[in-house]
Order: sequence, then C-alpha cells, then structure tokens
Amino acid sequence: MRVAWVQFFDFPSPKAHAMQILQSAAALAREGVGVWCFPKRRAPGASAAILRETFAIEAPAQLHIEPVPTTIKALCSLRYRRRLLRFARGGDRPVFVARQLRHALWLDRQRRRRGLDCRLVYEFHNLEHRLRAEAGDSPGAARLRAQELAVCRRADALIAIGEPLADDLRELLDDGPPVHVLPDGVDLERFGAITPPPPIADRLRLVYAGSLYPEKGADRLLDCLAACPSEVELTVVGGNAPADLARMRQRAAADPTLRDRVRFTGRVPPARVPEHLAAADAILIPAGPGLHSRRYTSPLKLFESMAAGLPVIAPPTPAIASVLVDGQTGLLAPGESGADLAVAVRRLLADRAAAAAIGRRSRAAAATYSWQARGRSLAAFLRTL
Repeated sequence: MRVAWVQFFDFPSPKAHAMQILQSAAALAREGVGVWCFPKRRAPGASAAILRETFAIEAPAQLHIEPVPTTIKALCSLRYRRRLLRFARGGDRPVFVARQLRHALWLDRQRRRRGLDCRLVYEFHNLEHRLRAEAGDSPGAARLRAQELAVCRRADALIAIGEPLADDLRELLDDGPPVHVLPDGVDLERFGAITPPPPIADRLRLVYAGSLYPEKGADRLLDCLAACPSEVELTVVGGNAPADLARMRQRAAADPTLRDRVRFTGRVPPARVPEHLAAADAILIPAGPGLHSRRYTSPLKLFESMAAGLPVIAPPTPAIASVLVDGQTGLLAPGESGADLAVAVRRLLADRAAAAAIGRRSRAAAATYSWQARGRSLAAFLRTL
C-alpha cells in the first residue's frame, strides 16, 4: 500500500498540524506502509535531519519526505499538484489522506476526469460550516456545508479526530462512507521518560505548553492564576502567535498579583517541551468558548501531559471529557472559565497524594493514545478499503 498525506504545510513548521501530520505519517510507515509527504521547503538540509532536530522524529525507512521548492511562489502550488498527480499514476491503487476541503475536492475531480485509480480518505478536524455559522456567516456556512457533504459522498472513507466530532459528522450524514475515530497521539518514549519532580510544600508549579491563540482559551491561563492562592506559579511554554504572546506578557507585567508568578519561555522547539513539563507539579489546559476548542479538537498537549505522568487540570469540554475521567485520569474543573480552573487547582492543593495517583493513572492511560497506536489503527482501517 502507498499513502500520500495531502497537506501543503511548511517544512519545518512550528505549528501543531505539521507535528500531527509527520508523527502520523511516521507511525503509519512503521506499520510497513509506504507513506509520502510533499511539504513546502522552508529550510536547507536533509529531510531526515530536519525531522530529527525540529520534530524529534526518527524517520522510518518507509517514510518519504519530498519537499517542494518554494523559490518561485507562482509555481509552488502547480509543482505540488503535479507531484500528487504523478503519485496517483504510480500504480498500486494509492490512497490519498486529505484534511482540507479544496484539496479533497480537487483530487476527486482529477480522479474522475483523468480516470485515476486511487482511493480518497478525508480526515475531519472540524466541521467548517458549523464554525462559520457560529461566527454569524450564514452564506459562508451554507457554501461550506455543501462542500463538506460533497466530500462525504465522494470520499471512500472518513476519519474524525474525536468522538464529539464523529457524533456531529454522523448527524450531518443520512448515509455515507464509514467514519473512523482516530485521536491524535503522543511520543511515549519522549514524554513517558519524564520523572515527576518531588513536591514543594509551599509552592505549586503549573505549566502550559501550546499555542496562545485566544480562541484556544489562552487568556484563561492568567484568569486562573489570578484566582489561585499566591503559592501557585505558572510557566507558559509557547509563542504562537507572537502578538498573543506579547499581549499576555503585557497583561502579566501590569498586574502585581501576576507579575512575579508567571514566566513566559516564548516559542521552543517541540524537542524541548518535555524538559519544561518535567519541572512542573501539574499541567494546566484551558479551552476557548467556541466549537473548535470545545468539540473539534484532539489536542497534542493533552496526550503529552498524560504521558508525562503529571495531573492534568482541564475544563469539562466534550473533547476533553471524552478522554479524561475526573478524579481518575485528570482533574476536571466545574466549568470552563479561569475561575473554574482555579477551583480544580485548589482540589490539587488540598490532596497532593491523590493528585500524584491521578498522574500515574493518566500515564498508564496515555498508552492508548500513542502515535504508534494511531499508526496501527490507521493501517488496519486503510487495509479494509
């Protein structure tokens, strides 16, 4: 079997979707499947070296990263599409895994127009028409709904990255191809090697590692810290987007109750994230108010936090509650606000031993969400096609 991931991402890239694609592709390749990616070339050097140094991925033999040159912007997209067509004509009935509507619809047109014998699998990360409707754009929502239904009808199979998204997808479809639930994952070898630090009686060290977009609830990190006792400290690891990092730094510097209790590292390479988690007592994960953050996410930081063996403090959104069990594998807040997260922090402070036990159970549960488990599940699913 030959599989091509259809996403024209930067290589290397600091964004989570690049890590998700490359880890998934590498895991699938370790299952004996030939996997190809055609990203945009953004740095010189061998692909294997970039994978190792930027993404902490050792490239298996079956993984083929073939970057597309970006020296002439006008030709970039054309070169990319030519790569995909060449792959489609390579025999062996290849499989395309797409995660953008325009790519999937273009591929479907090409295979029908040119008589290409290939399979199309669409990986849903959200329902775009519901996000657009939530933003108040009814015409845009209607257009995107038609496109999503067209992809569902024409794809050979569908993937949803979480149970809430799969439920909404099945509600959308009267009939259609099978929907396979395939959450994101974690590198157990890297994050499972973390040794939780010994507790300090008069201090609680929280950490957040991820993007700082407001729609992801990043501002609730500071809301939470402001509502916590003075012995609680927070390290924020991440810098996307730079304007959001600057805004949060400015707010913390202007608030005397926060100024000495929060530290911002800025953006760090994925390979360095484990060392920051290893210096914390617990991991804080917020959520934004919208569908994308509440239902349509399978956050890498959640699975990395679980694998680290530290208690995870998070809101009870459908996406997170489909993974964590309150009091067993995580500490779920009573609501989604920063003040609600602070209530869960106080629960942790009141019983540090119980919190440590939650961390141990969370680490055991993380094995279900390893990248290799995702690769095995995806390989088995694709072979049914």
